Amino acid sequence: NETDARFIGYGAMLMESFVAIMALVAASIIEPGLYFAMNTPPAGLGITMPNLHEMGGENAPIIMAQLKDVTAHAAATVSSWGFVISPEQILQTAKDIGEPSVLNRAGGAPTLAVGIAHVFHKVLPMADMGFWYHFGILFEALFILTALDAGTRSGRFMLQDLLGNFIPFLKKTDSLVAGIIGT
Repeated sequence: NETDARFIGYGAMLMESFVAIMALVAASIIEPGLYFAMNTPPAGLGITMPNLHEMGGENAPIIMAQLKDVTAHAAATVSSWGFVISPEQILQTAKDIGEPSVLNRAGGAPTLAVGIAHVFHKVLPMADMGFWYHFGILFEALFILTALDAGTRSGRFMLQDLLGNFIPFLKKTDSLVAGIIGT
């Protein structure tokens, strides 16, 4: 109903603000050394990542040894930048969230999820950090998908409105055919 537009709009803005504040808190929870270890590509750390997809195979002990060496080198590199972190901290974070490694996780999503896991594990310690890490990834994916959906709908409505100036039939937003053409 159009009379609910203001309530829905302000509610959406409040939820966006909540998510933004949660992202800031999650980002500030992470140690800077861990942040740079997670978000710097392997070339920036001077490392070559082992193939973690073979972890369950016969090469698992070799890959684990390579991973420890790579983690030690990454920790030394990040520490040389002034953000002190030990290989044990990197390996412990990976173990806590249930992943073989947290290195080379650029893009922000894993970093935010690790921050969310730290926050929620402190507030609700009955679940382990791995649960909260994957909850953070899921939450972020769902949030991004709803934002993409809203953007696509807005774009479709604007295109239908623009084209509707030339072909009046396309202005009908409740028409299936006009909706398909607009999409």
